[in-house]
Amino acid sequence: FSSSENLLQGKLVILPLPVTSYRFPCWHTVGFMFGWRVQKLILRNALKSRKFFYYLTHPADLFSEEDVDLSIPHHLPRVDHPIEEKIHRFREMVKQIIDSGRILVTMDDLNKRFRQDQKKNNQM
Repeated sequence: FSSSENLLQGKLVILPLPVTSYRFPCWHTVGFMFGWRVQKLILRNALKSRKFFYYLTHPADLFSEEDVDLSIPHHLPRVDHPIEEKIHRFREMVKQIIDSGRILVTMDDLNKRFRQDQKKNNQM
């Protein structure tokens, strides 16, 4: 996260959209828009530049035409990608996250880690 100021709001922790050091957003959908080579570069930069990180994925990034009523208009151009490709791409990104040395945790664990870090920093 860019700054820890105002991220703790009482019991609520605000987790801003992960971004690169250039403030470009890092979420899985970007791979469908700009290509997976670009997404891998964005993910690598975001992982290096952020202490606290989560990989944002939209449900549409992981469903296919079989999951959508195509008679209803939608604005999900990525829905026509085969589910096998979507699963493959998602696994590639998770592998990149793990290969970077990060461990996979729940959002609850991320919240706890963030709070512990804030508490530790405020005691110094």
